[in-house]
Amino acid sequence: MNTTRPVHLPHATIQASPSCLYLGIEMDSRLRWDHHREKVEAKATQRLSVLPALASSTWGTGLINLRQVYRMIVPQMLYGCSAWHISGGKTRGRDIAMLNTITRIQRRAAQIITGAFRTTAGAAVDVEAHLLPAAQLLQQTALGATMRICSTPLHADMALVGGNSKAQSPLGRFSNLLKDKYNIKLERLEKRQPHIVPP
Repeated sequence: MNTTRPVHLPHATIQASPSCLYLGIEMDSRLRWDHHREKVEAKATQRLSVLPALASSTWGTGLINLRQVYRMIVPQMLYGCSAWHISGGKTRGRDIAMLNTITRIQRRAAQIITGAFRTTAGAAVDVEAHLLPAAQLLQQTALGATMRICSTPLHADMALVGGNSKAQSPLGRFSNLLKDKYNIKLERLEKRQPHIVPP
């Protein structure tokens, strides 16, 4: 299939693009997540620019409030990580690049929160700011999303993977991690019924 040719419709022509935005996640044709990583880094850096203004050494707010502001940025930064994060022993270049980006953002935030020097080790400022390391934060967020998906009545339909038997979806990978590492019986989770009107 040629992905560089435009699609001609009766009333419009759709030009080919190297990436597309779907449900808030930038996807490219090869699922490398480079566009998504660049957007995440740009947005998170822009949002982090608020922290130094709040963290003045003479009149600024304290560590707890700065940490709370950063924790509001984290869900936006990790949105959809259950789709693009690869958990387990085998890490690929694209996952390492995303992890390095998130680690860099979190290190900068932790330095602002604690008032540490730029040369302070990232692990040390994470401990001082009471923040999980980026790899654990990614895994925790992805596993939480997997638990929510597994507790929906439509989980059986979402878990199906067609075609190649060696292929495993991110949902399948995280489900296996929950079963094997944490001994969680996913089939025994209480199923949440959808509401037409929120309760």
